[in-house]
This record gives sequence, C-alpha cells and structure tokens, in this order.
Amino acid sequence: MKTRDLLEEIKENIKDFDIATFEERARDENTDQTSKLHANFHIQNYKEIMELNIDE
Repeated sequence: MKTRDLLEEIKENIKDFDIATFEERARDENTDQTSKLHANFHIQNYKEIMELNIDE
C-alpha cells in the first residue's frame, strides 16, 4: 500500500471524529490541566492529519 493511499484511508476513518468535544474541553475553565493537555494533543493531531498532503 502506498503512503498516499494509507493517509487517505486514515483521513476517511477519522473524518467523523467528534473534535468539538475536545475543543470544548480545552476551553473549559473547570477542566483539569491534564485533560486540557490531552484535548489539545488530540486537536493538534487531528488537524495535522487532515491538512497533510502527500504527493508522489
């Protein structure tokens, strides 16, 4: 399997991921620091994957 095909498959599998929950958790004042860090980690990874393009 080519890298580009694998990336497209990953994007297809995570496109319906509910990132809004993590965005809300990251902004919530009552959320503990560890949960905020985890939420920001997931948000960053999601955005990086969705923005990534691999050209041959």
